[in-house]
Amino acid sequence: MVAAIAAGHPATLEAGVEILAEGGSAADGAVAASLASCVAETVMTGLLGGGHGIYLDAATGRARNLDCFVAVPGLGAERREVKLLELEVPFGAELVHYSIGPASFAVPGLPAGLGALHRDHGRLPWARLVEPALRLARDGVEFPPAHAACLAMLAPVMTMDAGARIYSPGGRLLESGETLRQPGLAT
Repeated sequence: MVAAIAAGHPATLEAGVEILAEGGSAADGAVAASLASCVAETVMTGLLGGGHGIYLDAATGRARNLDCFVAVPGLGAERREVKLLELEVPFGAELVHYSIGPASFAVPGLPAGLGALHRDHGRLPWARLVEPALRLARDGVEFPPAHAACLAMLAPVMTMDAGARIYSPGGRLLESGETLRQPGLAT
């Protein structure tokens, strides 16, 4: 098998490579890498998001898209007005407006999508695919420069409530080279 893994963090890449080296399918490698990214790249992604998995369907020879994006709760129900917290977050020279609160939530699609990818195309047991992400959650993972820069821009959002313990332990933002610790994800 010829395979490639693209990742935003070395630990994400290593998780996928580890599974492929054990004879896992491309889907197994993608699932392991995705789960690891939900620990190592939480400034960028996480289990509460969604995504798409594009793969080659061996039976038809056609590219397929596994849509595991989010679903919006309450569709078709009577519209209700709810208060949202308005935040302005600078992304370099651009000011991005965020509206956060209960009305901004969606049902995450990533867990179900990864489960479907594994069910339909995986070879290794699910428990084995989770192991790299569990290690990262238990031991922590190095915080790279790109994530530190993104965290600095997203600090008002990422350090709200419980996020402050994760992304600004001791009252200051994590910096490049420090360890991102999220032992709660191991549970």
